[in-house]
Amino acid sequence: MQAHKPTPDAFPLDRLQLDDTAKGVLAITRHFLTSFGDPETQSWQMAFATAAERWNDRDGPQMAMRILTVVQAMRRARPSAFRFGNPLCLTCRGWVTPEEADLMGLIQSMRRDRADVARGHVAALTLGRMDPDLIRCALALAKGLGPVTATAPRARPQRPTHREAALLH
Repeated sequence: MQAHKPTPDAFPLDRLQLDDTAKGVLAITRHFLTSFGDPETQSWQMAFATAAERWNDRDGPQMAMRILTVVQAMRRARPSAFRFGNPLCLTCRGWVTPEEADLMGLIQSMRRDRADVARGHVAALTLGRMDPDLIRCALALAKGLGPVTATAPRARPQRPTHREAALLH
């Protein structure tokens, strides 16, 4: 890792404007990918534990399995390595690789029911192939996650609006 960035072309996670649910999916995805890259870490256990903390003991393992099916489908459909951040590095958590951005973009666009946007992310992840297994798994995950929620409340303007100023007088 270079300067605690997962890859030289990683960029700040905030740019993706993910809701809390999607941030959880990213963390769990990173644990699964770590487990595949370095099986001795047994990071898949952390993926399931994180899912149980986020969704509860009953729903968490089901969500983890849905995420795992997407990861597996993507790994099968992708002809090259998938670069990702270390889920245990506090600094790396704030960065995303281009590959992670495409995976999260795929899931988010499906949660928003935007197939037109999702197609571009599938193509980027698979290097041009519309993989039906990846699409099916990502749709099932998106359905389980539900629609995208607001990422943060809008900042109030620094100056009061005309209506607020009238209420002050």
